[in-house]
Amino acid sequence: MNGLVMAGGLSTRMGQDKSDLIYTDKPQRQVVFELLQKYCAEVWVSCRPSQIEKWKDNLSYLPDNQVDIGPMAGLLRAFEYAPHEAWLVMACDMPWVNAEVLDFLVQNRNADKLATAFQNPQAQFPEPLLTIWESGSYEFLQTAWQNTHFSLRKLLQTLDIQLISFPKPALLRNVNTWEEYESVREELALGEGYAQN
Repeated sequence: MNGLVMAGGLSTRMGQDKSDLIYTDKPQRQVVFELLQKYCAEVWVSCRPSQIEKWKDNLSYLPDNQVDIGPMAGLLRAFEYAPHEAWLVMACDMPWVNAEVLDFLVQNRNADKLATAFQNPQAQFPEPLLTIWESGSYEFLQTAWQNTHFSLRKLLQTLDIQLISFPKPALLRNVNTWEEYESVREELALGEGYAQN
């Protein structure tokens, strides 16, 4: 299984690149990269080509070769690189996700399904950016792309997947605005936990 850090979003609501945000001492894309290394043979950062030019680090990058199709571009690129491997995908905007969360995901993985996904804690749908996508899902991903259906969430809703619920749903929260980011930083300053714990 390989790991894919989803860092190619435009971060429109945040107003700056969410993968650059620092919650403690390093950019969030690096935090997620190091977290996924514990579970994956290889880890890559999915990004837009223009982002690589500004990042000065030693992480491994898979730049998108599709535009204007959202996170699907990153997953397609990952499967193009390794079509016969499963991909553990994680977004950069979920700072509370830690080893406990990923342990739960990996332990509840059903490799006979097309994916293993958490149920979004705010709604009754799978969370596509904290999911293990099995290699068998690649053909369905390609078909969806060819039919201009670019929503990974909607794709998961049509597939035979393992849908799991995490007992601590607050850890699955994502951060989309500067106000939310500052709130998380305040929580961290009060010692209320962190994604690496």
